[in-house]
Amino acid sequence: YSNWAADYNLKSPKGRTDYIPEEEIQRQLKEIEDNLDSLERKGVELEQQLRGCEGDEPDDSLMCDWFRLIHDKQLLMRKESELIYVSKQQALEDEQEDVQDELRRLMDLPEDRKTEAQKLREKQLLDQYLEIVEGRNAIVEGLDEDRLREEEEDRVIKQMIQNLDASKDSPGENKKKKAKKFSFRKIL
Repeated sequence: YSNWAADYNLKSPKGRTDYIPEEEIQRQLKEIEDNLDSLERKGVELEQQLRGCEGDEPDDSLMCDWFRLIHDKQLLMRKESELIYVSKQQALEDEQEDVQDELRRLMDLPEDRKTEAQKLREKQLLDQYLEIVEGRNAIVEGLDEDRLREEEEDRVIKQMIQNLDASKDSPGENKKKKAKKFSFRKIL
């Protein structure tokens, strides 16, 4: 995960130093939700300003603001997604530790002294353990996929903003071309 956990330097009841209490995760998710609501309101205002320019050439600074707002929203949504991953990962880690403990106790028993119920439980725990490991692997793969997608999103938005910023300094004809290229209608 990111260094959120390191920022808090917290330990779980089971001794993990990268643990973020569920209450803290929920507090941060609520804060993100509030910030997303605020960005949504700003986006509505900006959209109205851009729609007011529809027949004309939209102001490049408005377009830059639009893309920056989109980027800010993406950053908050990424943070939210990461917190959800952290919460799921921690729950799986806790479950894995519990399963390992019970499994270890059963495996410590001599095979000839295990009851059928204990043998069955041992198999169930092994299956559960494998499911947990697969779940944790899926989280890691999801994080990797998200990071690749995010890098591409950042690259595209950065390029659009640079193009709009560059068009501010270019002659009028070039400015018209770029403004049309990134018109509001094409964003939707």
